[in-house]
Amino acid sequence: MKNLKYKFINMVIIVLLIQIINLLVFNCISIATTEDIKDTYDVILFWGQSNMTGYCGLNYDEKTANRHQANIEIKRDYRYKYQDSNSVNNYSKKTGIDKEFLANSVQMNWVKISQEKNTVFDYNYENNKLIELNENTQKIGELLKYDSGSKKLIEAEWNDYSIQKSYGTNIVPQFCKTYYQKTGHKVVCVLAGNGGEQIANFLPSTDEDYGEKTKQNKQMIYEAMVEKYKAAIKHLESNGYTVKNKMWVSFQGEADANLGTDIGKYKDRFLKVHNGLKKDLNITKGAIIETSTLLGKDNYQNVINIHNAQIQLAA
Repeated sequence: MKNLKYKFINMVIIVLLIQIINLLVFNCISIATTEDIKDTYDVILFWGQSNMTGYCGLNYDEKTANRHQANIEIKRDYRYKYQDSNSVNNYSKKTGIDKEFLANSVQMNWVKISQEKNTVFDYNYENNKLIELNENTQKIGELLKYDSGSKKLIEAEWNDYSIQKSYGTNIVPQFCKTYYQKTGHKVVCVLAGNGGEQIANFLPSTDEDYGEKTKQNKQMIYEAMVEKYKAAIKHLESNGYTVKNKMWVSFQGEADANLGTDIGKYKDRFLKVHNGLKKDLNITKGAIIETSTLLGKDNYQNVINIHNAQIQLAA
């Protein structure tokens, strides 16, 4: 992705300095083979709210274009001509959106991302298998609910779930493609996003600051993402894959900007999530995709506060 920068910090959180892009990436399908077992794999937990799951866009058409409902027309982005290189170049300069994304946009919330064969995979919990990401990928992840009795994930409904599958475009395919190109490590992604949730709702449900502690039907997002990640590691290790690095990538903060969460509380709660993942999953490093505003729009104070909190986490 364009304008991607890294900053390592003392607790080993990596901060990715990028702006929210209204056209992001999209996903995969094809199963991993035993040929890949000798290679090194890094397992990345992708967690956060709607921008992580891909439910983003400037208007209703962008947010719903990939739902395939009978009454919704599948639309391309009308603000530039994807087959016209001059139009693509001009719109890229205007918005900062990568030209490759624009040229390969299938519709408003689906961009085809080519991958080197057998390098990037999505872990599928329900079927306990790896699914390869390629340019035909349209969705990753699963709609699952954490069952506190069995401590497992079960199939969920849209009105009662812990973690979601992606809504068309999200950042995962392009991130993983770039990651493989930079490191030479193949990637297994574990998607565990939940749209519209404040940082307090990503805490363990037993934490005193947990955002849903008064609700009878708790989402238990933290428990869900821990269970899914553990299952992915178990699958890889039991099948002879070499797991090299464990890390997380977070795209969260917009809900806290809307709620007016102050900098101190946001930092404290985010660190609780990080330290929990360190304890429960042995993940000691991660990446924050910073909360920002739409390209070309003015900042407002609540967004600036969350943005600054994320910067301070890297201080």
